[in-house]
Amino acid sequence: MPCVGAFESILLVERTDLTVDEEILVLLHYPGELGFTRTELGKYVKAAASSVTEALQRLSGAASRRILSLPSGRYRLTDLGSKHIRST
Repeated sequence: MPCVGAFESILLVERTDLTVDEEILVLLHYPGELGFTRTELGKYVKAAASSVTEALQRLSGAASRRILSLPSGRYRLTDLGSKHIRST
């Protein structure tokens, strides 16, 4: 996604108009199938740790299903999440 900048070991969502949920979706679009761990998301999302945890719960919940928690402990986008982020 063009709105994610990579600066050495730091990823930065360069849009400032996104909610925490949307920022997570944008970040998860960046690595594709590899996804990110909770630790990595906490490092890159510019929000409080509790807000990131709540967003992950919402995004992976039955009502949303926009992300998936893999057995490896990584999170990745589902097709619904990918569709949502392309329309944002």
